[in-house]
Amino acid sequence: MKIKVNYVLPLMVISHIAIWYIVFFFLKRDDIFGLYTNFFDFIIDNQGEFYSTLMMRLISFNISLACRFKYAEYLFSGLDKIYVIHKYTGYLVLLLVILHSNLITSTRFDYTGFFSFSKEIANPLMYALIASILISGLPHIPYVKKILNIPYNIWKYTHYLMWVIFLVGIYHSVGVQSFTFSNPFLSVYMYVVYAIGIYCLFYKLFIYKLFKTEYKYKISNIKKFEEAKTTELELSPIDESIKWVAGQFAFFKFKQADLEESHPFTMSNSYNEKGVVRLSVKSLGDWTQDLFEKINQDVDVIVEGPYGKFNSKKSKNNLEIWIAGGIGITPFISMLEDYKKENNLNKKIIFVWSVKSESEAIYKEEIEKDLPENIKFILHDTSKMGFFKFESLLSLINDKNNTSVYICGPAPMREAIINDAKKENFSDFHFEEFNFR
Repeated sequence: MKIKVNYVLPLMVISHIAIWYIVFFFLKRDDIFGLYTNFFDFIIDNQGEFYSTLMMRLISFNISLACRFKYAEYLFSGLDKIYVIHKYTGYLVLLLVILHSNLITSTRFDYTGFFSFSKEIANPLMYALIASILISGLPHIPYVKKILNIPYNIWKYTHYLMWVIFLVGIYHSVGVQSFTFSNPFLSVYMYVVYAIGIYCLFYKLFIYKLFKTEYKYKISNIKKFEEAKTTELELSPIDESIKWVAGQFAFFKFKQADLEESHPFTMSNSYNEKGVVRLSVKSLGDWTQDLFEKINQDVDVIVEGPYGKFNSKKSKNNLEIWIAGGIGITPFISMLEDYKKENNLNKKIIFVWSVKSESEAIYKEEIEKDLPENIKFILHDTSKMGFFKFESLLSLINDKNNTSVYICGPAPMREAIINDAKKENFSDFHFEEFNFR
């Protein structure tokens, strides 16, 4: 069973409402004074705590997503989709903390001892949570991200702050003696939520490092394409090599000063017996620009992975349309290598690569070399032809119901293509998120 990204948050909210309804059902059943008349009024009376318990559950859920459990990648169809869920869960948490702080009406007792600061911590906790989420979300806000230009490492550390906020939030919620923890069912529910979150925190901080699969590589060759602002790196294994499926990505940490941050990149070649990995990295930000300018040969690289489910071999349709935008070509190059090796003529493939100018099409010759007859390659130069339109392919497609569309490129391009294709009654789409922030 797999869950679509769009269904995750609604399912979380619905299940949370269901749990509160169970509480209401038993309270009403045993109510001899007529205090509980209907579920809506019950929620209104306790809405501050309804929001706060959902908020803490979502934070616990987000911490579990950060653990990169294999079952989660399968359940949500890839780590890139998990990052999308993680992002929008954070936005919902921001809304919930604001609602909670303005609507909380539960009776709170003055507490001494260990929980004596549980009330006083409420406002600082709220401000820290809001600040953390805003900093995390700024890279997604047009123009704002260009003005502030928050470095990746600062953006990343806001997530560690969220873990501290979660622990302090537990202290606050238990200490204020609210309705939630006076109700046996709700208290068990929240203790389970907290136990899962704390376990995942412990796992991420200590256990994950012991069991994550890492491989040691060394940079054996470097190519720089000046016009395309792209760095091509060839990595050779020092001992055991990573085994990946065409289209997958991994996290790479370069052991060179000023570059020691772990970043995800898709392998731009298919798996080979020597385990050599090729990366094609376009300068799209500060760190990738530093890589372009500073990276040295023979630098050690730590590789963690592989991850991702972006591969066309799972498709049963006879026609596949591959659409790449800019450096989004990387998974398709590795997939194409596999098709060339296997000489797979059972499928017809229309392969489109949209670039800003032909000078950026650094893999054009490699793609066209020994290209199987069942693959039609189209290079789309937007400087001459304008933005790529899906409708330009319609004359090449005979059966819409037997067609799969694979897209890897910037989100605006992907969304425009999918919208246009849906208008033409195409329905089978596969894509990889282009940005993990």
